[in-house]
Amino acid sequence: MDTVMLCVILAVACLSLLCAVISLVVSLRKGNKDGGDLEKEIISIKAELKSNIDSLEKTVPLSISASLKDSANLQAEAFNKAAREQSEADMARLNNFQTSINQRLDEGIKALNQKVDANLEAINKKVDASLSEGFKTTSESMASLQKELGILQAAQEHLGSLQNEISSLTGILSNNQQRGRYGEWQLELLLQAMFGESKGVLYDLQYTLVKGRGDEPSLKPDAVIFLDGEKRQRIVPIDSKFSLVGYEQLFEKGATLSEEEERNCKSTFRQALRKRVDETSKYIVAGKTVNTAIMFVPSDGIFAYIQTEFPELVESARQKNVVMASPTILQPLLYSFRLMQIDSAKSENLQKIDAAITSLSADFDRFKPRWEKLQKDINSLTSSTEQFDKTVTKLGNKFAKIKKSDVAVIDSDEEPLPVEFSGE
Repeated sequence: MDTVMLCVILAVACLSLLCAVISLVVSLRKGNKDGGDLEKEIISIKAELKSNIDSLEKTVPLSISASLKDSANLQAEAFNKAAREQSEADMARLNNFQTSINQRLDEGIKALNQKVDANLEAINKKVDASLSEGFKTTSESMASLQKELGILQAAQEHLGSLQNEISSLTGILSNNQQRGRYGEWQLELLLQAMFGESKGVLYDLQYTLVKGRGDEPSLKPDAVIFLDGEKRQRIVPIDSKFSLVGYEQLFEKGATLSEEEERNCKSTFRQALRKRVDETSKYIVAGKTVNTAIMFVPSDGIFAYIQTEFPELVESARQKNVVMASPTILQPLLYSFRLMQIDSAKSENLQKIDAAITSLSADFDRFKPRWEKLQKDINSLTSSTEQFDKTVTKLGNKFAKIKKSDVAVIDSDEEPLPVEFSGE
């Protein structure tokens, strides 16, 4: 702006000088003036120029100063206005940015809170489920533990009662007569378990094989098995009596035996067993029983001891057709006897089936000629039915022609009579 003002002032000064020069030239061209007037005029022009220059020197700075001041004011106002507008725009942008940032922060915090709440809820559910499962498992474990403790307590009580029963059983087994009854009772339980409620049919207790005569006692084993059912010609005798003489001393609690005492106890026990074998062999009756009798030893431990310590006695019993059997050995033997009973029943049924088949064959022999005669009658009846159908058809046709009053065309040929059917 200062440069523009300076240029304007110089231009004005140049124009003033140019005007003075032009005026001087014009005066010189006129020539009607003398040199004194020209000099005066020049002096006057100089003075005027000087005055103008002085005036310009005084007014130009003031004009320039005023112009510069106005320009500065305008520039300051424009700058202030632009600064205010820029400030307002910046403030608006800042406010918008802050609002956007706050909105985004709010949305982010809200989403984060929702995610945290969801995670906390899931964690709470898992913790609740784990705690519930843990409490449930603990409750079940406690209930199971209490149940097992109850079972243990009941088992302890049962052991106490079992100990009393064992003590009572020991007292029973110490007496020969009571020991025999215990063996019979155990044998009866095994027979009932295998044959069920078939006493007197498949097996029996205290069955008399041979009645006594005079001084001879009756042969009556503790139990018998009927292999052939009601025929009772194949009987297996079983004797349950046994003796513990000598065996009790060998295994008496707290007893300490010398070698000689041990040999004497074994010898006593062997002799008692040999006597039982001989008594069992008496129950083998030719034509009444099978060629084998069973000596029941109601203890697996005693049976194992006999097999180990007295093999010669076991072999001697086999030679006399006496088989020793403990409860464990007797069970498969009874099962085998049951299968033999079933086979025997099947054999009897096969005989009945064979007789029924023979009777059926005779009925079929009578059925065959009767069927042939019936077939001939059926064929004759079929032929007669065909001829009868032809006659009925012709009669129907003739009746139809009569209804039409076409009597002339009625065929007078007669249909041969059908062959009579004989149902004999």
